[in-house]
Amino acid sequence: MNALFHLQFTDDRVFYYLFVDSLKLIEILVSFSALVRWGDSGATQKEGSGIPQGVLTVESFSWKSVATGQLVLKIHTYATKAAMLSLPPGRHVLIFTASSPIGHHIHLCSMVPCVFGEEDTVMPNLDKESYRFIEQATVILKAIGNVINNFSSEPELSKALKELELTHFPHSLHGTGIAREHFKVFNNAFGHLIQQVLGNKVPPNFEFAFRSFTLDLKANDAPVEDNVSSEVVELNVPVAWQNRTPTSEEEAAVLKLQSNWRGTYIRQLINGRKPGTKENANVKETLQKLWTLIESNIEQCGVTLL
Repeated sequence: MNALFHLQFTDDRVFYYLFVDSLKLIEILVSFSALVRWGDSGATQKEGSGIPQGVLTVESFSWKSVATGQLVLKIHTYATKAAMLSLPPGRHVLIFTASSPIGHHIHLCSMVPCVFGEEDTVMPNLDKESYRFIEQATVILKAIGNVINNFSSEPELSKALKELELTHFPHSLHGTGIAREHFKVFNNAFGHLIQQVLGNKVPPNFEFAFRSFTLDLKANDAPVEDNVSSEVVELNVPVAWQNRTPTSEEEAAVLKLQSNWRGTYIRQLINGRKPGTKENANVKETLQKLWTLIESNIEQCGVTLL
C-alpha cells in the first residue's frame, strides 16, 4: 500500500514512478483525489463549470527511450475516483502524471509488492534481475542438474537432454540457420559458468566432462579451454630445431599425429556420453561434483548462465 499527497499552487504536472515485478497477474487499485478549489464544493462541480478537473495518467515508461509509452490508465475527477490497473506478469515501470489546480492525493493498494515515488526512489530497483529472468534461469539450471543425475542411465538421459533443450531453445528457431549458432552460444555460456564456479581454473577432467556433456566437438573457443591452453608448459626445444623450416615430410607427420589424436579424443568424448562405459562413470562423477557447487548457489549461477 502506497500513498502520496502533493499540494501545489500552479496547474503544473507532477511525475511519479511505479516499479512492480511479479510472476503472476498484477492488479493495483489506484485512487486519485484532486483538490480543485478551496472549500467543500469541489465534489459538486460539473464539467463546463470553468474549474479544471484533476487528471491522472499512467503510461509505460523506460529511461532508455524518449518516446511516450503506452497509456494504461487515465482518471478525470473533481474529487476522488478509483480504477483498477491490470498488468501482465513481468517487470514494469510506469510513469504517473498528475495535475490538479491546488493539490492531489494518490493512493495505491496491491497484493503485489511495488515501489512508488520519485525517480530516485524507483531507479535503484532496476539494478536487480527481473523475477521472470531469474525463474527462467533457474529452470534451465535444474534441467542441467536433471541431465547430470541421469547421465549414466538410458533412456532417462535422452529424455533429460530433450527436456533441457526445451528450456532454452525457442521452438520458433527449429529448422532455421540460427539453431547451430544458438547451441554454440549456450555451450559457451555453460562453459563460462563452469569457469566462474571453479574459480577461473578448470582442471582437465572438468573440461573433458564439459565436452562430453555438450558433445560440441567444434567448440574450440569454449571459455573452459582458455584456462587449459594458458597453462602451456615451456619446452626445451633442441638447438637443431630452432629457427628452421620443417620439411614437407615432417609437416605431414605432424598432421597425421594431430588427426590420430583428435580421433582418439573424440572417441573418448563419445564414450563419456555413453552410459555403461568407464569414461561415462568418470564424467558423471565429475559432473556431480560440479552440480554440488552450482546447486548451493543456484539462483546466482542461473543468472550467470542466462
